[in-house]
Amino acid sequence: TLRRLVQRVAMILQAEKCAIHILDRGAGELAAQPPAFGIAESDLPFIRTPVSNGITGEVFRTEKPAIFHDAAADPRACTESYARFGIRNGVIVPLLVEKRDADNHVLDRATIGVLGVYNKRYQGEFLEEDVQLLERLARNAAAIIANAQMFRELVEEREKLAHTIESLYAGLLLVGESGRLMQMNARARQIFNVSGEPVGRPLADVIHHEKAVEVLARMLIRQEVTDETPEGEDPKVADEINVADPGTEEDRIFQMHSAQVRGEDQHLIGTAIILNDITDIRNLERMKTEFVAIAAHELRTPMTPIKGFISMLAQDDVDSFSFEER
Repeated sequence: TLRRLVQRVAMILQAEKCAIHILDRGAGELAAQPPAFGIAESDLPFIRTPVSNGITGEVFRTEKPAIFHDAAADPRACTESYARFGIRNGVIVPLLVEKRDADNHVLDRATIGVLGVYNKRYQGEFLEEDVQLLERLARNAAAIIANAQMFRELVEEREKLAHTIESLYAGLLLVGESGRLMQMNARARQIFNVSGEPVGRPLADVIHHEKAVEVLARMLIRQEVTDETPEGEDPKVADEINVADPGTEEDRIFQMHSAQVRGEDQHLIGTAIILNDITDIRNLERMKTEFVAIAAHELRTPMTPIKGFISMLAQDDVDSFSFEER
Protein backbone atom coordinates (compact mmCIF):
# COMPACT_ATOMS: atom_id res chain seq x y z
CA THR A 1 0.00 0.00 0.00
CA LEU A 2 2.76 2.43 0.90
CA ARG A 3 4.68 1.57 -2.25
CA ARG A 4 1.65 2.35 -4.43
CA LEU A 5 1.06 5.50 -2.40
CA VAL A 6 4.55 7.01 -2.89
CA GLN A 7 4.39 6.14 -6.60
CA ARG A 8 1.04 7.93 -7.00
CA VAL A 9 2.21 10.95 -4.98
CA ALA A 10 5.27 11.29 -7.19
CA MET A 11 3.14 10.88 -10.34
CA ILE A 12 0.49 13.42 -9.27
CA LEU A 13 3.06 16.04 -8.30
CA GLN A 14 5.29 15.23 -11.27
CA ALA A 15 8.26 14.55 -8.96
CA GLU A 16 11.25 12.35 -9.73
CA LYS A 17 11.66 11.27 -6.10
CA CYS A 18 9.43 10.71 -3.10
CA ALA A 19 10.42 9.62 0.40
CA ILE A 20 8.80 9.07 3.79
CA HIS A 21 10.85 10.28 6.78
CA ILE A 22 9.80 8.73 10.11
CA LEU A 23 10.92 9.87 13.56
CA ASP A 24 13.51 7.60 15.15
CA ARG A 25 12.83 8.40 18.82
CA GLY A 26 15.95 6.68 20.10
CA ALA A 27 18.30 8.68 17.86
CA GLY A 28 16.22 11.85 17.71
CA GLU A 29 16.42 11.82 13.92
CA LEU A 30 14.09 11.73 10.94
CA ALA A 31 15.07 8.66 8.96
CA ALA A 32 13.97 7.82 5.42
CA GLN A 33 12.06 4.55 5.41
CA PRO A 34 11.23 2.13 2.62
CA PRO A 35 9.39 2.18 0.35
CA ALA A 36 10.61 5.20 -1.58
CA PHE A 37 10.28 6.32 -5.19
CA GLY A 38 13.30 7.31 -7.27
CA ILE A 39 15.75 6.61 -4.41
CA ALA A 40 17.64 3.31 -4.15
CA GLU A 41 16.64 1.34 -1.07
CA SER A 42 20.34 0.89 -0.23
CA ASP A 43 20.65 4.69 0.05
CA LEU A 44 17.74 5.16 2.45
CA PRO A 45 19.71 4.31 5.65
CA PHE A 46 22.01 7.26 4.91
CA ILE A 47 19.18 9.80 4.61
CA ARG A 48 18.86 10.86 8.23
CA THR A 49 18.36 14.35 9.63
CA PRO A 50 18.35 15.45 13.30
CA VAL A 51 14.99 16.96 14.24
CA SER A 52 16.83 20.17 15.20
CA ASN A 53 18.45 20.65 11.74
CA GLY A 54 17.60 21.13 8.10
CA ILE A 55 14.37 21.71 6.23
CA THR A 56 13.12 18.26 7.20
CA GLY A 57 13.62 18.98 10.91
CA GLU A 58 11.99 22.41 10.58
CA VAL A 59 8.85 20.94 9.02
CA PHE A 60 8.65 18.31 11.73
CA ARG A 61 9.09 20.81 14.58
CA THR A 62 6.76 23.52 13.29
CA GLU A 63 4.21 21.18 11.68
CA LYS A 64 4.19 23.58 8.70
CA PRO A 65 5.07 22.64 5.10
CA ALA A 66 8.18 24.00 3.39
CA ILE A 67 9.19 24.47 -0.23
CA PHE A 68 12.73 24.98 -1.50
CA HIS A 69 13.73 25.84 -5.05
CA ASP A 70 17.51 25.43 -4.93
CA ALA A 71 18.99 22.94 -2.47
CA ALA A 72 22.53 24.17 -3.17
CA ALA A 73 21.71 27.80 -2.33
CA ASP A 74 19.19 27.31 0.49
CA PRO A 75 20.98 27.68 3.88
CA ARG A 76 18.46 25.33 5.52
CA ALA A 77 19.63 22.52 3.25
CA CYS A 78 23.31 22.74 4.22
CA THR A 79 23.02 20.05 6.90
CA GLU A 80 21.17 17.60 4.65
CA SER A 81 22.67 15.32 2.00
CA TYR A 82 20.59 16.64 -0.90
CA ALA A 83 23.55 17.00 -3.28
CA ARG A 84 24.64 13.42 -2.63
CA PHE A 85 21.31 12.09 -3.86
CA GLY A 86 20.89 14.56 -6.71
CA ILE A 87 18.09 16.56 -5.12
CA ARG A 88 17.60 20.05 -6.62
CA ASN A 89 14.27 21.24 -5.23
CA GLY A 90 11.35 19.86 -3.29
CA VAL A 91 8.31 20.13 -1.07
CA ILE A 92 8.13 18.68 2.45
CA VAL A 93 4.95 18.43 4.54
CA PRO A 94 4.36 17.03 8.04
CA LEU A 95 2.72 13.65 8.57
CA LEU A 96 0.03 14.37 11.17
CA VAL A 97 -2.05 11.68 12.86
CA GLU A 98 -5.26 13.03 14.35
CA LYS A 99 -7.73 11.43 16.73
CA ARG A 100 -11.24 12.79 16.32
CA ASP A 101 -14.51 12.34 18.20
CA ALA A 102 -17.96 11.55 16.80
CA ASP A 103 -18.46 15.24 15.91
CA ASN A 104 -15.18 15.27 13.96
CA HIS A 105 -13.46 17.44 16.57
CA VAL A 106 -9.73 16.88 16.94
CA LEU A 107 -9.01 15.28 20.32
CA ASP A 108 -5.32 14.62 19.86
CA ARG A 109 -2.70 15.20 17.19
CA ALA A 110 0.82 13.85 16.80
CA THR A 111 3.52 14.29 14.18
CA ILE A 112 5.07 10.97 13.21
CA GLY A 113 7.35 12.22 10.44
CA VAL A 114 7.36 14.09 7.14
CA LEU A 115 6.61 13.35 3.49
CA GLY A 116 8.81 14.85 0.79
CA VAL A 117 8.77 15.00 -2.98
CA TYR A 118 11.86 16.14 -4.85
CA ASN A 119 12.99 17.26 -8.31
CA LYS A 120 10.07 18.60 -10.34
CA ARG A 121 10.06 16.87 -13.72
CA TYR A 122 11.11 18.68 -16.89
CA GLN A 123 13.31 21.02 -14.81
CA GLY A 124 10.22 22.67 -13.39
CA GLU A 125 9.63 24.38 -10.04
CA PHE A 126 7.26 23.35 -7.26
CA LEU A 127 4.46 25.84 -6.60
CA GLU A 128 2.14 26.61 -3.67
CA GLU A 129 -0.53 24.52 -5.35
CA ASP A 130 1.83 21.55 -5.10
CA VAL A 131 2.24 22.19 -1.38
CA GLN A 132 -1.55 22.22 -0.80
CA LEU A 133 -2.00 19.06 -2.88
CA LEU A 134 0.77 17.24 -1.04
CA GLU A 135 -0.74 18.22 2.32
CA ARG A 136 -4.03 16.57 1.33
CA LEU A 137 -2.23 13.45 0.15
CA ALA A 138 -0.15 13.40 3.35
CA ARG A 139 -3.29 12.97 5.47
CA ASN A 140 -4.01 9.63 3.82
CA ALA A 141 -0.36 8.67 3.96
CA ALA A 142 -0.17 9.47 7.69
CA ALA A 143 -3.11 7.20 8.48
CA ILE A 144 -1.59 4.31 6.51
CA ILE A 145 1.86 4.85 8.04
CA ALA A 146 0.41 5.08 11.57
CA ASN A 147 -1.41 1.77 11.11
CA ALA A 148 1.74 0.21 9.66
CA GLN A 149 3.78 1.50 12.59
CA MET A 150 1.24 0.17 15.07
CA PHE A 151 1.29 -3.24 13.40
CA ARG A 152 5.11 -3.26 13.30
CA GLU A 153 5.35 -2.29 16.98
CA LEU A 154 2.82 -4.99 17.85
CA VAL A 155 4.84 -7.61 15.97
CA GLU A 156 8.07 -6.43 17.63
CA GLU A 157 6.51 -6.56 21.10
CA ARG A 158 5.17 -10.03 20.38
CA GLU A 159 8.60 -11.18 19.21
CA LYS A 160 10.26 -9.71 22.31
CA LEU A 161 7.74 -11.46 24.54
CA ALA A 162 8.21 -14.75 22.67
CA HIS A 163 12.01 -14.53 22.96
CA THR A 164 11.73 -13.64 26.67
CA ILE A 165 9.47 -16.62 27.35
CA GLU A 166 11.74 -18.93 25.34
CA SER A 167 14.85 -17.84 27.29
CA LEU A 168 13.32 -18.37 30.75
CA TYR A 169 15.18 -20.90 32.89
CA ALA A 170 11.87 -21.99 34.42
CA GLY A 171 9.45 -24.09 32.39
CA LEU A 172 6.30 -22.24 31.30
CA LEU A 173 3.01 -23.66 30.06
CA LEU A 174 -0.09 -21.71 29.07
CA VAL A 175 -3.18 -23.87 28.75
CA GLY A 176 -6.40 -22.54 27.25
CA GLU A 177 -9.91 -23.13 28.52
CA SER A 178 -10.31 -25.99 26.04
CA GLY A 179 -7.33 -27.82 27.55
CA ARG A 180 -5.09 -27.14 24.56
CA LEU A 181 -1.61 -25.69 24.85
CA MET A 182 -1.33 -22.02 23.95
CA GLN A 183 2.35 -21.68 24.88
CA MET A 184 5.18 -24.01 25.89
CA ASN A 185 8.67 -22.60 26.18
CA ALA A 186 11.96 -24.35 25.38
CA ARG A 187 12.63 -25.27 29.01
CA ALA A 188 9.22 -26.94 29.40
CA ARG A 189 9.74 -28.86 26.14
CA GLN A 190 13.11 -30.02 27.46
CA ILE A 191 11.66 -31.08 30.82
CA PHE A 192 9.00 -33.27 29.22
CA ASN A 193 11.14 -34.27 26.22
CA VAL A 194 8.66 -32.82 23.72
CA SER A 195 9.55 -32.73 20.03
CA GLY A 196 7.65 -30.95 17.29
CA GLU A 197 5.22 -28.06 17.68
CA PRO A 198 3.08 -28.52 20.82
CA VAL A 199 0.96 -25.36 20.50
CA GLY A 200 -2.67 -26.11 19.69
CA ARG A 201 -2.51 -29.74 20.78
CA PRO A 202 -4.34 -31.22 23.81
CA LEU A 203 -2.25 -31.25 26.97
CA ALA A 204 -2.49 -35.03 27.44
CA ASP A 205 -1.24 -35.63 23.88
CA VAL A 206 1.93 -33.61 24.48
CA ILE A 207 2.93 -34.51 28.04
CA HIS A 208 3.24 -38.22 28.76
CA HIS A 209 4.41 -37.92 32.37
CA GLU A 210 1.57 -39.50 34.38
CA LYS A 211 2.15 -37.58 37.60
CA ALA A 212 2.57 -34.27 35.76
CA VAL A 213 -0.65 -34.77 33.78
CA GLU A 214 -2.50 -35.57 37.01
CA VAL A 215 -1.16 -32.46 38.75
CA LEU A 216 -1.85 -30.24 35.73
CA ALA A 217 -5.41 -31.53 35.43
CA ARG A 218 -6.00 -30.81 39.12
CA MET A 219 -4.56 -27.30 38.71
CA LEU A 220 -6.79 -26.57 35.71
CA ILE A 221 -9.92 -27.76 37.51
CA ARG A 222 -8.98 -25.71 40.59
CA GLN A 223 -8.49 -22.57 38.47
CA GLU A 224 -11.72 -23.06 36.56
CA VAL A 225 -13.90 -23.61 39.63
CA THR A 226 -12.80 -20.72 41.81
CA ASP A 227 -10.02 -18.26 42.52
CA GLU A 228 -10.13 -19.18 46.19
CA THR A 229 -8.10 -21.96 47.74
CA PRO A 230 -10.23 -25.03 48.48
CA GLU A 231 -10.78 -25.87 52.11
CA GLY A 232 -7.99 -27.96 53.56
CA GLU A 233 -5.41 -26.85 50.97
CA ASP A 234 -2.50 -24.56 51.78
CA PRO A 235 -2.03 -21.99 48.96
CA LYS A 236 1.68 -21.74 49.79
CA VAL A 237 2.28 -25.45 49.23
CA ALA A 238 3.10 -26.18 45.58
CA ASP A 239 2.92 -29.53 43.85
CA GLU A 240 6.19 -31.33 43.15
CA ILE A 241 7.01 -33.91 40.51
CA ASN A 242 10.06 -36.01 39.72
CA VAL A 243 11.10 -36.12 36.06
CA ALA A 244 13.96 -38.15 34.62
CA ASP A 245 16.59 -35.94 32.97
CA PRO A 246 16.98 -37.17 29.36
CA GLY A 247 20.69 -36.30 29.42
CA THR A 248 21.73 -37.96 32.70
CA GLU A 249 18.65 -40.15 33.34
CA GLU A 250 18.72 -38.86 36.92
CA ASP A 251 15.52 -37.59 38.51
CA ARG A 252 15.03 -33.84 38.69
CA ILE A 253 12.54 -32.33 41.12
CA PHE A 254 10.23 -29.60 39.82
CA GLN A 255 7.90 -27.40 41.82
CA MET A 256 4.72 -26.44 39.96
CA HIS A 257 2.75 -23.23 40.47
CA SER A 258 -0.39 -22.17 38.59
CA ALA A 259 -2.20 -18.87 38.08
CA GLN A 260 -5.08 -17.61 35.98
CA VAL A 261 -4.35 -15.34 33.01
CA ARG A 262 -7.08 -12.80 32.32
CA GLY A 263 -7.52 -10.02 29.78
CA GLU A 264 -8.28 -6.40 30.50
CA ASP A 265 -12.00 -7.25 30.53
CA GLN A 266 -11.29 -9.97 33.13
CA HIS A 267 -12.17 -12.67 30.61
CA LEU A 268 -10.29 -15.88 31.37
CA ILE A 269 -7.63 -16.50 28.73
CA GLY A 270 -6.09 -19.59 30.25
CA THR A 271 -3.95 -20.97 33.04
CA ALA A 272 -0.21 -20.42 33.32
CA ILE A 273 1.90 -23.12 34.97
CA ILE A 274 5.48 -22.47 36.07
CA LEU A 275 7.94 -25.33 36.70
CA ASN A 276 10.92 -24.44 38.89
CA ASP A 277 13.84 -26.85 39.22
CA ILE A 278 14.38 -27.28 42.97
CA THR A 279 16.60 -30.37 42.75
CA ASP A 280 19.64 -28.56 44.16
CA ILE A 281 17.55 -27.09 47.00
CA ARG A 282 16.19 -30.50 47.95
CA ASN A 283 19.72 -31.99 47.76
CA LEU A 284 21.01 -29.29 50.09
CA GLU A 285 18.12 -29.91 52.49
CA ARG A 286 18.89 -33.64 52.44
CA MET A 287 22.60 -33.00 53.01
CA LYS A 288 21.77 -30.67 55.90
CA THR A 289 19.49 -33.28 57.47
CA GLU A 290 22.11 -35.99 57.05
CA PHE A 291 24.82 -33.73 58.49
CA VAL A 292 22.73 -32.90 61.55
CA ALA A 293 21.92 -36.59 62.08
CA ILE A 294 25.57 -37.64 61.71
CA ALA A 295 26.82 -34.81 63.92
CA ALA A 296 24.25 -35.63 66.60
CA HIS A 297 25.22 -39.29 66.47
CA GLU A 298 28.93 -38.54 66.64
CA LEU A 299 28.38 -36.18 69.56
CA ARG A 300 26.19 -38.65 71.43
CA THR A 301 28.68 -41.51 71.01
CA PRO A 302 31.54 -40.01 73.10
CA MET A 303 29.09 -38.36 75.47
CA THR A 304 27.81 -41.70 76.75
CA PRO A 305 31.11 -42.85 78.36
CA ILE A 306 31.83 -39.28 79.48
CA LYS A 307 28.51 -39.21 81.32
CA GLY A 308 29.35 -42.61 82.81
CA PHE A 309 32.75 -41.38 84.05
CA ILE A 310 31.17 -38.25 85.51
CA SER A 311 28.55 -40.35 87.29
CA MET A 312 31.32 -42.61 88.64
CA LEU A 313 33.41 -39.67 89.82
CA ALA A 314 30.39 -38.06 91.40
CA GLN A 315 29.59 -41.32 93.15
CA ASP A 316 33.22 -41.62 94.32
CA ASP A 317 33.01 -38.13 95.82
CA VAL A 318 29.82 -39.06 97.66
CA ASP A 319 31.31 -42.31 98.99
CA SER A 320 34.53 -40.55 100.12
CA PHE A 321 32.55 -37.86 101.90
CA SER A 322 30.40 -40.47 103.65
CA PHE A 323 33.52 -42.45 104.75
CA GLU A 324 35.28 -39.39 106.22
CA GLU A 325 32.08 -38.39 107.98
CA ARG A 326 31.96 -41.76 109.66
